[in-house]
Amino acid sequence: MAGYRTVDELMDILEEECLEFDAVVSIVGGNNKYDYQVITVPKKNVHIKKDGAYIDMLGLDQPFFFPNSEVPCGFKNAIFYLTKDADSFFVSACFLDEKDLKLNEDEQLRIIDRHCIAEFLDKKGINTRGKLLKILKDGYQMYKDNLGIEDEFELQRDSFGADMDED
Repeated sequence: MAGYRTVDELMDILEEECLEFDAVVSIVGGNNKYDYQVITVPKKNVHIKKDGAYIDMLGLDQPFFFPNSEVPCGFKNAIFYLTKDADSFFVSACFLDEKDLKLNEDEQLRIIDRHCIAEFLDKKGINTRGKLLKILKDGYQMYKDNLGIEDEFELQRDSFGADMDED
């Protein structure tokens, strides 16, 4: 089974090859063939009550209810996110540990993005570097098509590198 990678190994590849932004655009941003996208729920839309968390950003008549029984450690350190996977929507929570809580909001969101990317890779059976790069290249092409960007690059990382070379 040469070439097969674990999710952790693929996440290392993203970091080592400076592909994390490509993964965010392609996977978290919804530029992929799976119609998979992640949206972080703003804190103002999460209301923690005695019986659980109520999330009121979904345009529903009633807020989405996340019961305490699903989160034995409580919601104090939770960041909620909405995932769209084809025609399905679900609300999840990522729990930050004490050291992560000391990070600024952007750094905390990066943790959520990495968590969601790893979750996507696992759920979709992405287990080789080649499959990962295909998703990222297709994602960048979808992104360019959506915004009307024309460049010769296959990955956003490469377009950033070219911009820096011009300076």
